[in-house]
Amino acid sequence: MTDNNSSPTQLPQLYSLRAIGIATFFGSLLAGGYLISENYRALGMKQLGYIALAISLLAFCLSSIAVASFIDPVITQEGEMQSIDLTLPLLINIAQVLSLLFITHVVQGSMLASFAEMQGQFHSTWRAVGMGLVAYIVLATVAYIILSALGLYK
Repeated sequence: MTDNNSSPTQLPQLYSLRAIGIATFFGSLLAGGYLISENYRALGMKQLGYIALAISLLAFCLSSIAVASFIDPVITQEGEMQSIDLTLPLLINIAQVLSLLFITHVVQGSMLASFAEMQGQFHSTWRAVGMGLVAYIVLATVAYIILSALGLYK
């Protein structure tokens, strides 16, 4: 009689809710969405992975526009630098993390719970931190290039 249960060595590694939340905090909705997408792709659900990535890209763009609309200009018309109040962007970032964790719990929570019950291995949290920081560096670089090309950053 063969055993149909997968052994932990046959299961792919997935990203936990905690890892997704940490990557989102450091690297935005794009980093968290990428990890959600990777979970789907590791389980052979490539179509859902692409959908998750597209939705996270759209949510990132919309949230970036929302944050930008709440931030006052940094340079006055006289050319003086003003201090930036980062309270609202930080609160929006925390709201993004909590929202993404809730959505992930709804769409992948039972899958992740079953995975843990089957003694599947999760990627390390440090890997998620690294991916979040890499996403941050890439996004900051892209933003710098765009702002420089538009003449908004000198």
